Amino acid sequence: MKLVNLVKVTKIYDRNSHKVVAIDDISFSIQAGDFISIVGPSGSGKTTLLSIIGCLLKPTTGTVEIDGQSVSKLSFTKLAEIRSNKVGFVFQGMQLISTLNAVENIILPGLLSKRSSRKPFKHLVSKAKALLDNFDLSHRANHLPFQLSIGECRRVAIARALINEPLLILADEPTAGLDSQRAAAIVGKLRELSRNSSRAVVMVTHNSWVANQADKQFVLIKGELSDELSNLSLSQA
Repeated sequence: MKLVNLVKVTKIYDRNSHKVVAIDDISFSIQAGDFISIVGPSGSGKTTLLSIIGCLLKPTTGTVEIDGQSVSKLSFTKLAEIRSNKVGFVFQGMQLISTLNAVENIILPGLLSKRSSRKPFKHLVSKAKALLDNFDLSHRANHLPFQLSIGECRRVAIARALINEPLLILADEPTAGLDSQRAAAIVGKLRELSRNSSRAVVMVTHNSWVANQADKQFVLIKGELSDELSNLSLSQA
């Protein structure tokens, strides 16, 4: 099943009357169960592409479909509903709320979603605790972010992305700052999410080893997407 379809998508920024082409005529699709990595140098357009796929940005030209629905011309209110119900974000900076513990951080998107907020609060709490258990973090349920390691914070961030049971997980540098063992554990969880459900996972990374763990690998250079990775030099750490 095709979850995402981009057709001739372009994104142009106007910076001080100078036009910058961040995404250049990209056609790209994501199927249910896909585990995809996108790599490329800084400034290549990776975050812009992820933001367009996740309905955070509208393309300048081209069409975007999410789960069969054209979203390119929807209002920002409608786009917010799609993000809330169909997309789970794992941000590079994790963006955990410093004053909320692990359970509270995980349930926050559920409280903001119209679909999930209809369920009793205790249901969201139980669901958050089950997610923590799945990520081997039950013992950290009441800990604040500053009391967690970077790896634990990243696992909480992934659990938070799952609270609304999205069709699509978008992970921006999910292994940044982790050693190889902890990076492998995070990648393993993302792979598990794509293989054991109808979800798709799209992961942006600078790490060549991490990129190669995905089932499909793409490179983005100067806004152009390709599946040719051989000439790209990336970090191995």
